[in-house]
Parts: sequence; C-alpha cells; structure tokens
Amino acid sequence: MTEQQPKFHKWVHNFLIYFFMWACAAFAVLYGIKYIYLGQMNGYNGLELALLVIVNALLILTGLFTVKARYDLAAFRRNAPAEILGVCIAGAVLCLANYWIKDYVGDDLNRSLITTAVLLVFWGVTLFRYYRSRPYLFEE
Repeated sequence: MTEQQPKFHKWVHNFLIYFFMWACAAFAVLYGIKYIYLGQMNGYNGLELALLVIVNALLILTGLFTVKARYDLAAFRRNAPAEILGVCIAGAVLCLANYWIKDYVGDDLNRSLITTAVLLVFWGVTLFRYYRSRPYLFEE
C-alpha cells in the first residue's frame, strides 16, 4: 500500500519564485546600500564604519545568493530548501548585526530590524519544512 503524498500547492511555489524571492533579493541589496550610505553620512568613522560596511556588504551578497536560491528552487534542485533556510538565517543574523551596530554607536534604534530577523527565521523554517515534506518534487 502506498502512502499518499502531501498536496503540492503550485501557487505557493509560483509566488515564491516569481515574486517573493526577487523582492527579498532587491530589499537585501537596497538596504545594504542604504545602511552603508547612511553610515557614511552620519559621520561614523573607524571601527563603527568598518563594521557597518562589512555587515552590509554581506547583506548585499546575501541578496545576490537569494537570486541563486531562487533559480535552484525554480529548477527543483535538491539543495534548494536548504539554500532558502540558509539565506533566511543569514539575513536574520545580518539584521541583528545591523541592530547591534546602531545600538553600539548610539544611533537611533531601529526595532523593525528585530522584527525582520524573527520573520526571516520563521519563513525560512516554514518554507524548509514545506519543501522537505515533498521530496518527490526534487531531482535525485
């Protein structure tokens, strides 16, 4: 007797690959550029500016990796769910690092960075579990 496979909601997959992943990549790149620019305009110097540039350069790279994860998900590659989870966790860590840097230099605290970090981890785990429960979708 065969076990019934979970229903695959194609609209969820299409929403992810045609809109959500592109939007996440764009926001990561744009916010990385924004925080580097604002750090320079607010007069950060030395260690604060170096930390800000490093963290936000990594945020920009995370945005670019999101595009790669999107293409892997669209092609149903086996490692795509893990890449999505990795991108979300990396984004969350970098949001928390930006929050810490702003707190460290005494800048205006941006509480939305913590909310963003929590939501990224939530969505990453949810999508990872969604696709891992459907292994028949991915190539061997």
